[in-house]
Amino acid sequence: SVYSTRFLKSGLSENIPIVVCATLSAMIGAILGNKLLKKITLKSLQSIVAVMLILLSISLAMGWI
Repeated sequence: SVYSTRFLKSGLSENIPIVVCATLSAMIGAILGNKLLKKITLKSLQSIVAVMLILLSISLAMGWI
């Protein structure tokens, strides 16, 4: 409600489909993540994050990102 008065001035009206898709994707990701994290142990979550960080650092070092 705070930003509703400035919605038209911000130029978001041209990008409404993108904003809606991003919002829905974030909500679906949060719901799925909540359900998935209940089934994953803390140790496996730490391992997944460690592997993803290593892959990200290798990608950065090779110039892919």
